[in-house]
Amino acid sequence: MEVEHFSHPDHPLILINQVLEYSCELVICSGCEGPIWGPCYSCTSCYFFLHKKCAELPREIKRRIHPRHPLHLLAKPPYEGECFCDRCVKTCNSFVYHCSFCKFDLDIKCAFQPGFFEVDSQAHQFAHKDHPLILNEEQEYHGEGVKCCVCKEPMSGPSYRCTSCNFFLHKKCAELPPEIKQHLHPEHPLRLLPNHDIEENCKCEWRLSLFCYFYL
Repeated sequence: MEVEHFSHPDHPLILINQVLEYSCELVICSGCEGPIWGPCYSCTSCYFFLHKKCAELPREIKRRIHPRHPLHLLAKPPYEGECFCDRCVKTCNSFVYHCSFCKFDLDIKCAFQPGFFEVDSQAHQFAHKDHPLILNEEQEYHGEGVKCCVCKEPMSGPSYRCTSCNFFLHKKCAELPPEIKQHLHPEHPLRLLPNHDIEENCKCEWRLSLFCYFYL
């Protein structure tokens, strides 16, 4: 099957269903920069290949991480300098989903990652109501001086981030349960509340930096 593809306008692409063998040379997808082992589209005139799934990506998507505008698939980042994915902060060199109004970018891995979701927990509702928080399970280092907005400890490991503000939560802090039972206060369950909602003379509480568990 022969198709025209926006990322390679000079020549048509041919669908190849068999395993590629080029003198044992690794064949790289021009869309995701990953190795190609299965079905792909190839240009017979140049050394250009796309995974079948990369060639069939939608040209426009909508994502909750950027609800204002749709994201459009580009063959290359539109900037003269480096382009970074606004979710994983990795460099984008090939296919990228881009918002021209906001200069917002997602690499195709983040745009379609199965675990890509927003948090809507009690902690999120208290701490940052204005924007959604996006889970990032891959980034270990968030920069010097970056701290969790709940526990005030340095950020490391899985986290939730607001892409509109400089707001971060540890994954464990964002997913605090709305109610707990503690042996230190066995009479009643403790409910998660913002610290500013608690009276200063209250003794039935377990305080965190931004939230506390409190007996109502």
